[in-house]
Amino acid sequence: MNHLKLCPGTFTYSPEDDDLRRTLLISRLLIDGKDFIKEVRYWTRDKYLSPLEPEILYDMLHHEWKHMDKVFIAGCSCGQPDCDPLKVHIEEKKYTMIWSQLTHMDDHTNVFDINPIIFDKEEYFAELAAMREWMLENWIIE
Repeated sequence: MNHLKLCPGTFTYSPEDDDLRRTLLISRLLIDGKDFIKEVRYWTRDKYLSPLEPEILYDMLHHEWKHMDKVFIAGCSCGQPDCDPLKVHIEEKKYTMIWSQLTHMDDHTNVFDINPIIFDKEEYFAELAAMREWMLENWIIE
């Protein structure tokens, strides 16, 4: 079983125009203790792949996956989650949440051949609840 941890942090989005450069709160996506976006950035050689803001990542992992075939878990360094997104298919089973079919940029480009990433369902939603609590405490959401 894999383990999910969502850690708040900051990231400097660096679009080509220096006047638009900005540092925003993000949520680091750790799987089994490793920064998943950094690992995918290395495997894809995409230096622009960037973490998402906490409320966007929360929405994708908590409920948007129910309405979409694949959800964003990273975007590009311009700060737009739908720009060259890293997407994953999420499936709910009785006791687990499964991530599979990792794609980048479009739904037909596999980043790498991954085995499904399987999380204990109770732990998965507890981590999302902790993230939501942190966002409430820090005035990110109401």
